[in-house]
Amino acid sequence: MFATTRMALLIGGAIGGATFPLFAQETTKNDTVIVTSPVQSGATKLATPDIETPQSVSIITRQQFEEQGATSVRQAVSYTPGVYSNQIGASNRFDYIVLRGFSDGSLDNVYLDGLKMMGDTNSHSSLVVDPWFLEDIEVVRGPASVLYGRSSPGGIVSLTSRKPAFDAGGEVKLFAGNNNQRGAAFDVTGPLDDNERVAARLSGMTRYADSQFTPLKEERYALMPSLTWRITDRTRLDLMAYLHRDPQGGSHSGLPYQGTVVPYNGGKISNTFFEGEDDYDKYDRRENMVGYNIEHLFDNGWSVRQKLRYLHTKVTLNQVYAAGWLNETALNRGYSGSGEKMSAIALDNQLDGSVDTGAINHRLLVGIDYQDRSNHTTGYYGAFPPIDAFNPVYGAQPNYITLYSREKHKLRQTGYYLQDQMSWDRWRFTLGGRYDRVSVSNIDKLHDSRSDLDKNNVSTRAALLYLFDNGVAPYLSYSTAFTPTSFADENGNVLEPMKGKQWEAGVKYEPLGGNSQFSAAVYRINQTNIATKEEPTDPYRSIGEIESKGVETGGH
Repeated sequence: MFATTRMALLIGGAIGGATFPLFAQETTKNDTVIVTSPVQSGATKLATPDIETPQSVSIITRQQFEEQGATSVRQAVSYTPGVYSNQIGASNRFDYIVLRGFSDGSLDNVYLDGLKMMGDTNSHSSLVVDPWFLEDIEVVRGPASVLYGRSSPGGIVSLTSRKPAFDAGGEVKLFAGNNNQRGAAFDVTGPLDDNERVAARLSGMTRYADSQFTPLKEERYALMPSLTWRITDRTRLDLMAYLHRDPQGGSHSGLPYQGTVVPYNGGKISNTFFEGEDDYDKYDRRENMVGYNIEHLFDNGWSVRQKLRYLHTKVTLNQVYAAGWLNETALNRGYSGSGEKMSAIALDNQLDGSVDTGAINHRLLVGIDYQDRSNHTTGYYGAFPPIDAFNPVYGAQPNYITLYSREKHKLRQTGYYLQDQMSWDRWRFTLGGRYDRVSVSNIDKLHDSRSDLDKNNVSTRAALLYLFDNGVAPYLSYSTAFTPTSFADENGNVLEPMKGKQWEAGVKYEPLGGNSQFSAAVYRINQTNIATKEEPTDPYRSIGEIESKGVETGGH
């Protein structure tokens, strides 16, 4: 049932946070041909070659982010054009990823296996997937609302999980590095029957590390079981689950510009200074996901598929943070705490196939998707005695801690979309449209009030590309985006959705007979109804319009 394997011992070292393999398996493959689902592009939801995609796309392979020693998606995409991933410094608590200058709350632009991760940007409930469980990461720059609905105009990050293989294999790794980093990971996969109709995979990992600030640690445990069942030669079912626990989430704080970047009264704060209190600093996240993807290929070449995922998260946060200088040596300190429970469902139904009208081939995609999220949050704020930033003494008790919010955030989205990828000779023309109905509710249980917002939106995309026979492909595209949020203004009313539009022109080059690709693009994005606030404790408000424009180049 399992192919013959031979264990090979690999000896390596670790520098910094990099990891090294301890054991790897060499696999003897048999001659059975397994029919698998085509790899879908995050930019088109279809198996479209990158050279024919009229949009800026970067693929970070598993080999690349393993060589980087990435311990988060944020780290894995840090060398990608148009990406800023260090918005919060070295913290790995969330995958803050800013694309083309737009953060969308920095948390709401990540997708796993084609479905939105469903985090709530108006809370601390944000999901992450450890890179150990990923096959590759695709960064799609520019609006993607025409296929995904609510999303950042800067783009999306599409994660692909490791799937079961019908060739048996596996590996075990040990992690070691600076900051006392240590841990282990394993992965095993193979067929479960002699007819190779069913295959399974089980991956798991654990990691522990000190942070830059002595009392705070990073600790993670995660497990991903998955199963593939080839029900028939034309029908395939994939099942997966992801169980994740971060008992300790490390640091997620900041210090004043004066005293860190530049001196304050002639001195600088130590880079190991901890402004909090060990007994009052905690971040504990539990996240569980289960889902499936089922696909059937008809005799005429058309296919239908359905993807569904249910998730549940629980987050506990306590944090003492610096709140500006009190005098020449002391920093004011505040307190923030929350308890959150979130559940969500994401569903996507797709039908795709090809038809010809004269000399033009149409690759059509029709879809209906649905998202439903509910997040229960309880928030506290308070104050702590000041702390000497140059000679800290710990053990202080809070001046006060007060309950300030008990809310329920609800979001529902139903989207209907159509995409037509037309081919005529060497011309590629893409048209897409999507209609969304979105409902957002904020229920204030503390003050017995609520605010609701129901919106409809139409998103569009049009793009033109020409494939020269020497591997050069220039393109021009226009696309739109919209981003509803659960942010409320000073009167408790949910803000209007943010909207964006982009023009992009670029060129891709794929040398004949090679695996390399080079690209360059110029773009301009405009976004309106920007949700912002001046101070962390201020209510949100909408401002007018912002513009992001730039030039990107890349290659691999």
